[in-house]
Amino acid sequence: MELISEMKQCKTVVDCLEIAAMDANGEDDVAAGWLTCIEEMLGNFEHVKVLGNEVMLEGFDLKGLQVVAKCRNGRKLA
Repeated sequence: MELISEMKQCKTVVDCLEIAAMDANGEDDVAAGWLTCIEEMLGNFEHVKVLGNEVMLEGFDLKGLQVVAKCRNGRKLA
């Protein structure tokens, strides 16, 4: 829980990522830390614009080592 508390104090995503990667043991840990960072920094947004279209932000997930946003445009999950 200490890691999340530290991330909440970050002013930038770069600061958050540095904390997330500090004790990481390999790429999987870095990706998980990056996911946690993104969730903490951007998880409070309900609507975002993607390619000019407003969509609902439902959360974030990992796809391999990449963080992806889960967005909904009407019934379609993207």
